Amino acid sequence: MLPGSEQPGNRLSTKIRLMRAGENEYLPIDPDALQTALERDNAQMDRIEQERIARSRHSTAKKLNSFNMRLWK
Repeated sequence: MLPGSEQPGNRLSTKIRLMRAGENEYLPIDPDALQTALERDNAQMDRIEQERIARSRHSTAKKLNSFNMRLWK
């Protein structure tokens, strides 16, 4: 961590990386607008939606981490 980076107002820039036509494009964004959008998006998710997402992530992780035990015998 850089000295003084924990103090507000030391942000140099906030950018978002987009992949367009196979190339990375970095666009500056307003950090306050980003925070507002993230809070709005999180507020829209209700508990049932969060549980559905958690189940989906768990299922995907199980599939990615599974391997055939017969190969190890």
